[in-house]
Amino acid sequence: MNDSTNELSMGSDVDLEDASHDDIEIAQDPRNAERQARKRQRRIDALTWVPSESTARIMQSIEIGSQPVRKSWNEVFARAQSTLHMLQQIVPSSGQMEQSRGIEQVLNDRLTALETDLRAEMERLRHLAKHEGIETIPPKDFTQSQSFDVAIYTQGAARYLRVIVNVDELFWMIDYLWIQGVLKNDHRWQLTNQWKKKLWENVMAITQLWKRARSALRETQLAKNAKLAAKRNRTESKVTGQDGGESEEGQAVADAPAEIAAAAA
Repeated sequence: MNDSTNELSMGSDVDLEDASHDDIEIAQDPRNAERQARKRQRRIDALTWVPSESTARIMQSIEIGSQPVRKSWNEVFARAQSTLHMLQQIVPSSGQMEQSRGIEQVLNDRLTALETDLRAEMERLRHLAKHEGIETIPPKDFTQSQSFDVAIYTQGAARYLRVIVNVDELFWMIDYLWIQGVLKNDHRWQLTNQWKKKLWENVMAITQLWKRARSALRETQLAKNAKLAAKRNRTESKVTGQDGGESEEGQAVADAPAEIAAAAA
């Protein structure tokens, strides 16, 4: 899994900045061109990514129309999908149920807050439209809408995909009210950029949660390995009739899993 969050972008302005930064790095050192190519290759595709192990899935049909979401949804959802699989499948399957319950609470709180904010924003725009004499906002109608069948592997991914689709609906409401003269240009772009940023920030927060969980899993595994090594040492000492020297060495390893994990990281 790619740990870097620097590849995430929040719109065309950031993409241009990233491209300029890459060009500068390549100009400074031609070897950077190869590194940038490897970074692009590591990006996963939301439509083709599958977990390495056999996993249940459901297929969800979606339609995306707004330019900001068309441009970013694949990378946003691919990152969310793969990370949520790690958090909601790998962590509990490793037996870390207490940690898993804490992760589920954090994920639920974050997604609930995002969903609540989104509903409130859409309701605010409906109220604004009615105030301007527009009773209903018609179904979204973009000139270059795209339809996809997307595999879903976790509860969190299902919720996050719904958020992405609803943000696309929000952008339709924003554009419709702008065309009708209800929203001014600055208000339109302020809302659009705000919600592009919200999507990226939540994915990045989920990624950071997985990084912490992964570190904890490594420490736990190293501690288990150290205890097994100590047990083997004690058994070998009994078989060979040696005194406690080797046993104490094994116990010292078992008593210091955090130090071993830190060194391994």
